[in-house]
Amino acid sequence: RTAVGFAKEILASLSEAHEKGIIHRDLKPDNIYLARVEGREAPVVKVLDFGIAKVIQGDRQIDQLETQAGTVFGTPRYMSPEQAQGKKLDLRSDLYAVGVLLYQMLAGHAPFIDDDAVVVMAKHIKEKPQALHTAAPTRPIPGSLERAVLKALEKDPTGRYSTSDEFTKRLDSVLPDVDVATR
Repeated sequence: RTAVGFAKEILASLSEAHEKGIIHRDLKPDNIYLARVEGREAPVVKVLDFGIAKVIQGDRQIDQLETQAGTVFGTPRYMSPEQAQGKKLDLRSDLYAVGVLLYQMLAGHAPFIDDDAVVVMAKHIKEKPQALHTAAPTRPIPGSLERAVLKALEKDPTGRYSTSDEFTKRLDSVLPDVDVATR
């Protein structure tokens, strides 16, 4: 429930950014901050470091780094397949990264790990992530939550959630199963 809650807060921040045409492009644990806020028992999730973000305005893309097609920026462990290939990105790339973060929170490790960044990027492009019930067999992860995470990790962006709000609604729908599994 805590992992799903954190993911939903990340998605809420991304929803605001995406509505303004901003793609983060570097979501990773280092860019997620848990802030203590007076009057709130639970920490508030803050998404930080939009330093390599890309702004999309209609057909125009504004890129602070002036990247060329084929240039790869970001952190390999959390990259979408299209980002690892230097292809054109849209908001679904960020949703893939949220899927990686949620997978890591649930399994205790990212779906693809290697000391070589190129190997990790190749795995994002070519390999399916291990099922969560296999990656973390002792953790009570319901099938509905596993399917929600794996949808975010689809290789083809058209198979992923189309918006942060769609991903959030899916996570809301699995919370009853999470509650049953964690009793």
